[in-house]
Amino acid sequence: MKAKKAKILIQSDKHETYVNVMAALCHKYDIKQIMLSFIDKKVDDAFINKIQSKLISLSSNPIYSKTSRISLKGETASNDHSILVRGWDILDVTGVSKK
Repeated sequence: MKAKKAKILIQSDKHETYVNVMAALCHKYDIKQIMLSFIDKKVDDAFINKIQSKLISLSSNPIYSKTSRISLKGETASNDHSILVRGWDILDVTGVSKK
């Protein structure tokens, strides 16, 4: 199975949502890279650090173990949807408002 790149759209302020999304993605797919794409706001390094810290604290659980070793990167989401999705194998919208 070819390693995949995942982009997760960030809109919710609840970092726990993304911890579980990442663990589920990494459990199902061979993820090599995760980009956190912040919608309508700048990259929040403190938020990324909360996610990474939570993943590390859960790393004794096999479902979270692999995910805790993946480096997380952040970006401000592009308003151009074709640019937003280009080059990514998986796009997760779990934490995005459905309105």
